[in-house]
Amino acid sequence: KQRLAIAATLIGDPQVVIFDEPTNGLDPEGIAEVRSTLKDIANQGKTVIMASHILDEVEKICSHVAILKKGKLLATGPVGSILSNDMTLEISAENMDALIGFLRSNPMIKSFTKTESFLECIASDELDIAALNVNALEHDIRINHLVSRKRRLEEEFLEITGNEN
Repeated sequence: KQRLAIAATLIGDPQVVIFDEPTNGLDPEGIAEVRSTLKDIANQGKTVIMASHILDEVEKICSHVAILKKGKLLATGPVGSILSNDMTLEISAENMDALIGFLRSNPMIKSFTKTESFLECIASDELDIAALNVNALEHDIRINHLVSRKRRLEEEFLEITGNEN
């Protein structure tokens, strides 16, 4: 059904095509196919406008993004400019209280929230993870879980719109 809608949209060779939730209801293979098709359309010099609540797909497909809330434009620009240079860290240690104090003293750690099993930190992308681990050990803090990743569009969206979870 979605593939047919995409094909019908291309009749007449329009320069601008608009899709509303183009991957909705598709299996993973269909999603990959639609993603590839939309990129191919854009690579032909056409403008592809896509509305979607699946921000992972937006991040993979789109070059630019506009974030709306209740009809109000909150942010717009290239996906890379919307995504901050910050990273997200998941970190835990045997002594969580000592870890919290240690992280509070690090200027590269911008904020953190405590979950059941680890701290989720927003950190500058300039943070040296290996040095953080060594420094923690020098302070007798044994980190037992440490995962870093770039922030995702969904995280940025929630921050921009003021929503939580």
